[in-house]
Amino acid sequence: MFVLYINTNYFFHMENTKYTFLEDFIFHPALIALAKENNREGLLSFLQQFPGQEECIQDAWLLLQSLKIEEADVPAGQIDADFNKLKKRLKYNKIRRIVVRYTASAACLALFVLLGTISLKTNLFHPDNESDLLSYLDLLQIENNEIQLIMDSDTISINNRETIFLTEEGNLIIGSDNREIASKTEEKNIQMMIPYGRKVSVRFCDGTNMWVNAGSKVLYPKLFSKNSREIYAEGEIYLDVTRNEAQPFIVHTSDFDVRVLGTRFNVYAYPEEEEKSVVLVNGSVEVATSETKQKNKLSPNQGFFLTGDNAGIREVDTSFYTCWLDDVIKLDGESLDVIFDKLCRKYNVAIIYDKIAAHGIYKGKLNLNDSIEETLYNLSLTTLNTPFSYTIKENKVNIKFK
Repeated sequence: MFVLYINTNYFFHMENTKYTFLEDFIFHPALIALAKENNREGLLSFLQQFPGQEECIQDAWLLLQSLKIEEADVPAGQIDADFNKLKKRLKYNKIRRIVVRYTASAACLALFVLLGTISLKTNLFHPDNESDLLSYLDLLQIENNEIQLIMDSDTISINNRETIFLTEEGNLIIGSDNREIASKTEEKNIQMMIPYGRKVSVRFCDGTNMWVNAGSKVLYPKLFSKNSREIYAEGEIYLDVTRNEAQPFIVHTSDFDVRVLGTRFNVYAYPEEEEKSVVLVNGSVEVATSETKQKNKLSPNQGFFLTGDNAGIREVDTSFYTCWLDDVIKLDGESLDVIFDKLCRKYNVAIIYDKIAAHGIYKGKLNLNDSIEETLYNLSLTTLNTPFSYTIKENKVNIKFK
């Protein structure tokens, strides 16, 4: 779920806008009101006001119906940070970047962008190549607190920490209850969405194992092709790849591709995070960025790190990047905002704080098998240079710096 904060005053400066692009209509106040009320008669009248733009308006209508519109009180620093994250996330979408003139305010209109519904139910996307598949993956919606698989247009709920097996026939076997789900159509791919607070693992028919962290999405085929084994990922995954020189394993993300023959490595590619990474535990991998296509070969205990246009390789302690498999966060110079983002994903909570004040770097270890209360208490004891208190109500955590 992504949040775009827009000051409502923005809408009063749109009278002279020439409506041409999808995003122009997404932010049209009249269309927003019609979609919120599901007023289809009003939609017909709206269409008549913009002859020649019917298809664009209908796409915007479908998109707006998948948005949840609420009021939110948030710190100004969080508005800026979340707006920048949204712009980065939209970078690889099929629609043109949305650029909004906005003013930071303590009380803003919050659009909770839940895009996946339309990608599954409409014809906005026809994924048939790497770029389209990545755009399609970006629009998949993590709808609730259940791990979900979509295969042959059927949605399957999976228990937390379950293992999913893919058979050589393209069927699924769900681990704990040994439930088999047969492939019913010619559709090639399976979509997986992991909500915050959940994990899952997959064993492919070639023996490759994949662990998927909270807040991640993965698209993979029922059966690999003869020449390659390719998957598409957003978020964090760890792979133990069965070696096959004739059939390389490739992980595609919006920022880079990882090509391996057989190895163990971690991919960190959350779209909202500034830094993306590939960390190699053993074997060998080759990382090529989406922008430059420059190939970077890693050796064990090395990591490839990408921040914006800056990419580099450095020696690492791989346990800091793979400890999530054991429900642990190891801290070695991370800032509070990075730590809070990880806690949000692990505990499925919203942490509200002033990002400008969240300075300082921290070292230590957090056991994520503890409750959110215990974890925050332990963290507050170690952050002496940025002390804070906290209150928890339902799934919201408010941080107050002292």
